[in-house]
Amino acid sequence: PQVLVEIDEKRGWSGFVMSAPINYKQQILSRYFLTMAMCWMLVVVHVFGEIIGMLIPGTVSGFLGISVNGFYIVILYMALEFPFDFRYGAKNGIKYKMGVILLLFYVLMIYLLFGPKLDSNEIIDYLFKLARGEAQLPKWMQYVGVFLPYVAMGAYYISYKISCRVYLKGVEQYEA
Repeated sequence: PQVLVEIDEKRGWSGFVMSAPINYKQQILSRYFLTMAMCWMLVVVHVFGEIIGMLIPGTVSGFLGISVNGFYIVILYMALEFPFDFRYGAKNGIKYKMGVILLLFYVLMIYLLFGPKLDSNEIIDYLFKLARGEAQLPKWMQYVGVFLPYVAMGAYYISYKISCRVYLKGVEQYEA
């Protein structure tokens, strides 16, 4: 989405959208649908990869659930990213997003430094056991998997509503 906003800023597209027969809310909605379609295409490509992997003997497949949950995680991230891009423009919006990413990175680093010791070989073995169906996810992760689509799509819709409210303020800022 940042690339789309950046191209619009360079070409003055947002001024054209405000004067076009379709309103700016429809333009924003089309960007949301385009982003979701691009993310979903990655899941479709992964499904074909899984099918091919199942046909080849000796390959490990079964990571489709990770791909689908990854789709919802990306949608959740886009729900956070879009309003920043529309309000502050691509150049300034990336500064705010980078701050959020750095904060999450610092929290992860603190957890890894002071949290329980993790053995990478055990984690990889556990993931392969999950893929083969020999292990179960913890209950809390199963609940996350159940509610993640609803949370992600709800956040995406709320993000659309916020983007519609902040779009005109952003256009005034980066059109000048």
